[in-house]
Amino acid sequence: MLTSIPPDKVSAFLNIKNEDSRTPLEYAESEGRKESVELLKSWSKPVLAAHSATYQKFAALHKADNKKSKALTNQGEELAESKQQIGALQEEDNRKTAELANQREELTKLKEELVESKQQISDLQEADNRKTAELASQREESQQQVVALQEANNQMTADMAAMMERLNKLDIYLRTPTDTDETGDQLHEPQG
Repeated sequence: MLTSIPPDKVSAFLNIKNEDSRTPLEYAESEGRKESVELLKSWSKPVLAAHSATYQKFAALHKADNKKSKALTNQGEELAESKQQIGALQEEDNRKTAELANQREELTKLKEELVESKQQISDLQEADNRKTAELASQREESQQQVVALQEANNQMTADMAAMMERLNKLDIYLRTPTDTDETGDQLHEPQG
C-alpha cells in the first residue's frame, strides 16, 4: 500500500493519525514492520522534498501537455473544418471556371457570327452601291432619252406646224370660186 502512494501525497500521509492517535510511522514501529519503518523514515528525509518537487513539475508538465493536446485537438478540428471550407471553395471555383469557359466559347461564337454579319453587311452595301450607280446611270440615260424625245417631239411639232401652214396655203390656192366655207359664204378666187 505504501508503494502506491504518490509523492505529492506523502507529506499528508506521514501526518495522518489512526483511532489510536498514532502516525503511520508509529504504527509500523509498534507492529515491528522494519521495511515499512525504513520506508517511512526515508520519506521524511530531504530527498523526499526533492522527489515531491520533481513530481509536481512532472504533474505541471503533464497538465500543460494535456492543455496543449486539447489545443491541438481543437486546432485539428478547426483544420478539418478549414479543409472542408477549402474543398467547398475549390468546387465553387471549378464550377465558376467551367461557367467562364462556356461563356468564353459562346462569346467566341458570337464574335464569329458578328464578323460574318459584318461581311454580309459589307457585301450588301457593295451590291447596293453598285445598283445605285447602275440606277443613276440608267436615270441619266433615261433623262437623255427624254430630252432627245422632247427635242424630236418639238421638231416634229414644228415640222407639222410648218406643213399645216403650207397645206393651208395650198388649200387656199386649190379652192374654186364656187367653194364655200363652213358658214356658207363664197370664197374668193385664188389670187396669183
